[in-house]
Amino acid sequence: MRSLLGIICVLSVFAATGYSLNCMKCLSTEICYVVTCPSNQVCASLLMNVSIPENDNSQIMLRTCAPLQECNVNGTLSFPESSKITFASSCCFKDFCTPITPKLPENGEETNEVTCPTCLSYGSDKCDALESVHCTGNENMCYTGTTTIPVSAGILNSVAARGCATKSLCDFAKTQMNILKTLTIGTNIRCTGGAFDLDPGFLLPAAIASALIQFMFFSKLK
Repeated sequence: MRSLLGIICVLSVFAATGYSLNCMKCLSTEICYVVTCPSNQVCASLLMNVSIPENDNSQIMLRTCAPLQECNVNGTLSFPESSKITFASSCCFKDFCTPITPKLPENGEETNEVTCPTCLSYGSDKCDALESVHCTGNENMCYTGTTTIPVSAGILNSVAARGCATKSLCDFAKTQMNILKTLTIGTNIRCTGGAFDLDPGFLLPAAIASALIQFMFFSKLK
């Protein structure tokens, strides 16, 4: 609690004085450059792990500016074909600082009481969920979403999916997700506590879903 109050005080000083942190913005460990953050944002890192059966796991690390509410959060999102993406974020509060490596959560494999419709469709902006899946661990929300992926100049491909997600991920979606705007693939995802009724207020921007869907899409093309 004391550390949180300290962070809030630091941010209050930044806002009052108009001071802005200088942070690194990175798409990978090799591609980084300095950015000046808005006065109410800090330096942040996001680690995502993409797990797809019969494919190697893929980890993505992003660094950028983000508001305090996007610090130290984590969650998981499950796709059909036993595919999953896990994410976690961390922050630091000085010029050119490096946030600690985020710790990815363990979701658990035991089924819970939530059942969600599930489907995956390539080349379409919707999929018909003819099957359902029992969610596992802390994934107690259902989601539906579409992603538009640019594959070449002027050519877009759409992917649609439905499945299970953690509440922390869906709550995270209520923010503008500055930490995730580094990836610009168009995605619109909605979460709900029920299996079929969708809450249009829960919108998850691009990176979390698109990282996995893009990986799955291009693995299908190989």
